[in-house]
Amino acid sequence: MTAFDEQIAVGWTEWEPVGRVYVGAGWKGVMAVTMGPYDPSEAATLIWSMFHIPTMIDDRATSDAVHQLDEYFRGQRWEFDLPLDLRTETPFQRMVLQFVQRIPAGQTKTYGQVAAALGDPERAIAVGQALAINPLPILIPCHRVIGADRAMVGYSGYGGVETKAALLRHEGALLI
Repeated sequence: MTAFDEQIAVGWTEWEPVGRVYVGAGWKGVMAVTMGPYDPSEAATLIWSMFHIPTMIDDRATSDAVHQLDEYFRGQRWEFDLPLDLRTETPFQRMVLQFVQRIPAGQTKTYGQVAAALGDPERAIAVGQALAINPLPILIPCHRVIGADRAMVGYSGYGGVETKAALLRHEGALLI
């Protein structure tokens, strides 16, 4: 396979707290979600920098993901039914992301609880590091993982912890 045998299509939707929410999808599934006040070419460049795979603006190729995100933002969907092309750095990161993907909307877990559920309660910091490079925020809801003292910490997406709190409020999670 040459570098140009694969492309990532980029489409988007809007959500008031963050502006545009961009989706990048390849032939195996959704690879990336990024958000912020970017124009489509800037978002395509951001997604390219994650994978170094050519990107193209294509609303049709990302329409299923955009439609499901629209339903989520309207409060009509809390789980996603999309194929994901999850490319992770390490097996541990994959385990963390797969566990976090199963945290229901409106609920939270601490970094320590995630680490304990994965068999090593001492790896809370490693869980945070794995989530910091989550390529699929919202679809893999890293915003549902909070600090040990229930604090809003550790959201690397656009808007930081304010976006994390907005997503949790949107889902009806109780925030302290």
